[in-house]
Amino acid sequence: MLRTRTIVASFLSLFFGILALEPCVEGNSHAALTPEQLIILVNDRDPDSVRLGRFYARRRGIPPSHIIALDLPYRESMSRTEYEEDLVQPLRKALVKKNLSGQTRAIATIYGVPLKIQAPYSTNQEKRWAQDALEWQQATMTFVRSLRAQLTDLLEAKSHKNSSNEPQREKGGPANHSDLNQLVQSTGNALTSAQIQIANLADSPALSEKKDRLSKIGRQLLGLRANLQAQEKSSLLKTQERSRALLSREIRASNQLLTLLLQDPSDKNRNLAYQLAQRYLGLFGVLSLTIDEINRFTLKDADASVDSELSLLWYEPGEYRLSERSPNPLYAWQSAKSSENQDQVASEFPLLMISRIDAPTPQLAQQMVEQAILAEQTGITGKAYIDARGLNYDKVHGTSDFADYDESLRALARLLEKRSDYSVILDNTDRRFSLAGEASSVGLYAGWYRYRHYEDAFTFNPGAIGYHIASGEAISIHNPKEAGW
Repeated sequence: MLRTRTIVASFLSLFFGILALEPCVEGNSHAALTPEQLIILVNDRDPDSVRLGRFYARRRGIPPSHIIALDLPYRESMSRTEYEEDLVQPLRKALVKKNLSGQTRAIATIYGVPLKIQAPYSTNQEKRWAQDALEWQQATMTFVRSLRAQLTDLLEAKSHKNSSNEPQREKGGPANHSDLNQLVQSTGNALTSAQIQIANLADSPALSEKKDRLSKIGRQLLGLRANLQAQEKSSLLKTQERSRALLSREIRASNQLLTLLLQDPSDKNRNLAYQLAQRYLGLFGVLSLTIDEINRFTLKDADASVDSELSLLWYEPGEYRLSERSPNPLYAWQSAKSSENQDQVASEFPLLMISRIDAPTPQLAQQMVEQAILAEQTGITGKAYIDARGLNYDKVHGTSDFADYDESLRALARLLEKRSDYSVILDNTDRRFSLAGEASSVGLYAGWYRYRHYEDAFTFNPGAIGYHIASGEAISIHNPKEAGW
């Protein structure tokens, strides 16, 4: 993801951001980062920031002209306006003036550069659109509930009509994701059950009427996707195959148009978007659209890390959404389908790599640079500590995300045992490495989980990498009272 509510992604990137800037070598130029491709960003108000930036440039052979000092707030957070006016615009101008805009691939933000961007406030227009989306959501949920009841009646199982555990929310606020997912899932299950049961009934005039009612309800819930699903389940003739292909293309085209309309919201575009969603995606699609709009126009999770946002340096304000997170087209583990167009997407999406050199004090930040250089000369020595939680993982039947994360840690331990010379210590229980001195001579640590409470069990060797998984750690790097350290 490109954006995050906390600075944990930015902080983790600093471990990798201070690795060697090696000259390009034949056959590996695509993977190398040269000093000429890196910009060092410092805060001109903070002498320690300027000094550390010069130190880093000197130690890494980066031209002094690649140090850009901006007049930035002398605090960890900045407003969205300050970010746009004091950081983005001056940085762009400096890169263009120095003729560095075309060659810059990465930016190193240095101690003293703010860490976080505060969420902006919704405009009056955004508030009006959010209210309109909320009204769409409430009306659609009522309609979906009525269709679910019709499905129950259709199956002549009225005794189960009120068996859903879905909570009934008071009007006024948007439904949470759990409520909506439960409504969609229970209605979808009722639709599937009705389709299976009616398919097994003997032909009769009453059956024909039930099939017509069921088909109508399916189209209302799923839009023209219901027709496509019905065709896919039938034994297809050549003419039906052609019809299905045309309908499939029509649905894909509507999705593309829907995306374009949502990128440039207006009263006209929003009205057309809801019409498209209802026709092609049904009421379920309308509900999905309302969730997206409510989150977008109320600026849900619109605060961000400076480093993550800076990857979009060359995008104009308004060209990307501030709420929630945006998928990163350069992310390594894309689906096979999306990776087909990866080169095209990457070329049209000018992302920069942002890494941070930061620590609670400037002395520690400088020490990290020195230790990284030392590790490049001697290698990262020590042991690999992997701290999983022992959560049960079932690949066949599926498990929770937590179990998936846990299994990824165990997979890392297996990989290190097989492919590296590190001595691997895996704790696959609910306890953690938590006792003082318990984890000595650390070369690599990856694990979880005690939220916002650092446990000083580790002795890290020079250049060691520590990767801790948590939703909201590293709220502050410089606050000495921060419990996450």
